[in-house]
Amino acid sequence: MHDATLISIQLDWESGACTARFGGAPHLTGGPFLLRWSAVSDLHIPRTLEWGPSISVLSVVENPRGHYALALQSGDVITIRADSVSLER
Repeated sequence: MHDATLISIQLDWESGACTARFGGAPHLTGGPFLLRWSAVSDLHIPRTLEWGPSISVLSVVENPRGHYALALQSGDVITIRADSVSLER
């Protein structure tokens, strides 16, 4: 997912579903895609831009199971605790 562009993040409070919309990462998907997390119990979305403005993804990791970290090239790290995640094109 490196260099994909983060467009938006939406949390459906009632269902606990979180959707992140991305512009394409040519080497991964070739076009826009979504990540959908289910049964979200914790979500942190800092936007401090410590390294400067950027909408590009640096990395996405799951560690430990059910704990996801989406690092942006701005220096911000979005963290999500959820039961599962799926990739949709």
